[in-house]
This record gives sequence, structure tokens and C-alpha cells, in this order.
Amino acid sequence: MPAPGARRQEISIDGIAERVRWLPSTPPGPADLDGRLTNHALVVWGSQDSQEENFLVVHDLVVTSRGSSVLRVEEEVVTAFAHRGKMTDLHVCEQGGGFVTVLFGTTEGGLHLLRLLVPRTPGAGPGDLQLLEPPAAWPGAGGAAGGGGGGGAGGGGGGAGGGGEGGGEALAAWLRPHRGAVAAVDMQQDTKAVLSAGADGSLFVLDLDQVAAACSSGITAATAAGNNADDDDDDMAVDGMDTGDRGGRGGGGGGGGLGGGVPPGVLPYKAGSGCVGYTCARWVDRSLFVTSRTVGGLEVWDVRCPPTPVSRSAPEWGATGLGPADRGCHRAIYSLQVHPSRPDVCASGGAGGSVALWDLRSSTRPLGLTPLDANAGPVWEVLAQLPVAVNSFDVGGPFGADVVAVTDRQTLMYMQSA
Repeated sequence: MPAPGARRQEISIDGIAERVRWLPSTPPGPADLDGRLTNHALVVWGSQDSQEENFLVVHDLVVTSRGSSVLRVEEEVVTAFAHRGKMTDLHVCEQGGGFVTVLFGTTEGGLHLLRLLVPRTPGAGPGDLQLLEPPAAWPGAGGAAGGGGGGGAGGGGGGAGGGGEGGGEALAAWLRPHRGAVAAVDMQQDTKAVLSAGADGSLFVLDLDQVAAACSSGITAATAAGNNADDDDDDMAVDGMDTGDRGGRGGGGGGGGLGGGVPPGVLPYKAGSGCVGYTCARWVDRSLFVTSRTVGGLEVWDVRCPPTPVSRSAPEWGATGLGPADRGCHRAIYSLQVHPSRPDVCASGGAGGSVALWDLRSSTRPLGLTPLDANAGPVWEVLAQLPVAVNSFDVGGPFGADVVAVTDRQTLMYMQSA
């Protein structure tokens, strides 16, 4: 199918959008008698509204086209999930068959995980989007799906989210692995391992099955401890010595992710000192991942090896690869992206509008870079130049090369290239 002609449309939104990603596209249904096709392009993004409440929002962009021309773009909020803390990073992992995992981190150190089933039937709409129940042993299980029951998330404002942003279901944290903000999250496409980097300098590589098993063991131990405590209380009551102070026994064991920390037995890949934190982290392949630190530079890690970087960029190249001339001022990488088909190539964006291209096989210096612009702001993500500051963007959508972006003008932008 030919891609439609160039088009851009901005949609006003309430509050500030932090991150945005496409969900897998649903194939369009048959054309109508006038030759018009309707595509339901689903996107997910993080929002902080005017009341400073935070939401994960699922949005439907209804794109109507005829041939190579886009006739109109309409939009509707499918569902929204309230959560604690401002969103810091967002990742969508497609698992085949329409199964999708949405993962994001927050300023309060929480990792939130949402499992969706996106309809694959041609012509299906957002009302067919399903929110999947997490395994019972997962931390925070039931925090988001309690209202949906595994049914449709859309349906004209019904379903799991219950309508617009103001009435979203609460989404509990899956884990709280960091002492402070989550700087970056990523899920490996093949192994489904979750990578989390914190501002506290810690790195976690989490296996979903191992986390579930650890949680299940913790719940069993907590239940046994609670039963023993009840037996002790019963004995004291028989002896006439019951003080009535039972509220503190076994506390904190059954609250899931919001209670804080990780289940027993789940350890960090690298413990943090709290002195130097991370700004970005991305998987390279099944075993390697790349990170950037607050003091600058890139580091490549191998999960099969001890928690020491297998390679790192030279200190004189700083965070953005601008060389010794830039060493006099503190710089940081704010965005990091590994090429999907050439994982040895990585692009980074940093302060002062700088962008660098790296070969991770020899990451001592960048392959290419842009000059520092003292008047430019940070590069949060890499995108063609636009007359508006872009907070986040993603490429995909119904035609494969569509761009969805959120801007500092409190708008959701939809673009199609010629």
C-alpha cells in the first residue's frame, strides 16, 4: 500500500506529555464504496495534567485515507491509568500475536508494567483492545486490571480505564528497585529481560519468571508467618494475656510493588553508590546493553560477565562526544537509541543540541557528531527539525513510517512522510 502524502496534525491535550510510543497497528478493514480506508492507530503516552496528576494514556488516532491522500485524522482517548510519580521513560515490547508489554519508570523509583492484547482482525477498533490480568504472584497484581476483568479497554470510554484521563484506573507499581528516580527502562525483544537503570547508580536485569517465583515464595513465607502469629495470638488470648496489638504483624508483605523494593532473592546486576547515576540504558542484543552516566560517556555491559563494563568511551569525549573543547562544562546524554537492524550502531542526544553516532564495537569515540549549539536545548529524542520543541516521538503506525510526537505546546502531533 502506498504511503499517504505528507501531512501533519496537532491535537491539543491536557497537561504535559512526557513520553509517547506506538502500539502495534491493526490492519484496516475493507474500503467503503467511496474507496476510503480507516486505520485505527493506537499510541500510548505519559501525561501530567493541570492538577499534577500522572496518567498512562492509550489514544486512538483514526486515520481515514483514499489512495495516497489522507482525508482526515480524528482522535479519542481509549483509556487512562493513574500512577504515582512523573514518567521518566516508556517502552513498548511486541511479543507476537498482538500481545504487548508496556513498561515505564517514574520519578518515585517505580517500574510499572501493563500487558495488552491488541486486536489483529482487520477493521477492529479500540473497543477490541484487551487488558490482560497479570499473574497472581506478580507485585502489584490486580492494581490495573481490577476494573477491566481482562475485557475490552475501549468501548467508548468504558472498559478497563473507565473513560478519559480524569477517571483512570490506578496502576500499581510492578517493582520499586531504585532509591530514587528510574532513569531508563527497556525490555529485550527475545529474552523479555527487563533492564532498569536508576539515578542512584544501580542497574537491574530482571527476568519476569524469576521475579514472579520470588514473589510467590515471599507471599508463601509471609502467609506462614502470619498463621504462626495468629496461633501465638490465640494462645495468648487463652491465657488471658492478649494485648490486642496485632496490627503490626506481617506488615508490608502483601502490598505488592507500592510497598517498596523488590522481593527477596531479586538482586541488582550492579549496586549503586548514589554518587553517580545513569541517564539512559538500552539493550543491544540478548546479552549486551549500553548505558550513559550523569558524568558522561557510554558504557557497554555483558550480562554473562561480572558487573563491570566490557568497554567504555574515553573520558575526554564526555557525554555527547564533543571532545576536549567541551570538557569545561558538565554535559549529559538525555537520549540513547540502538539501531534496530544494526545493533552495533547507537545514536545519542545530549545537552546543547548535540547528537553523536557511535560504533559500540569500539565506543572510545563517536563515528560522527554535530557541533555544540550554545543556544539549543537538550536533545530528548532524535527527530527531523520541527518548528516546535519535541519531548518524545516514535516511528511506526499504520503505514510503517508515521511519526507520533508530544510537544512542549501541550499537543499530540501526528505526521506522515511522503
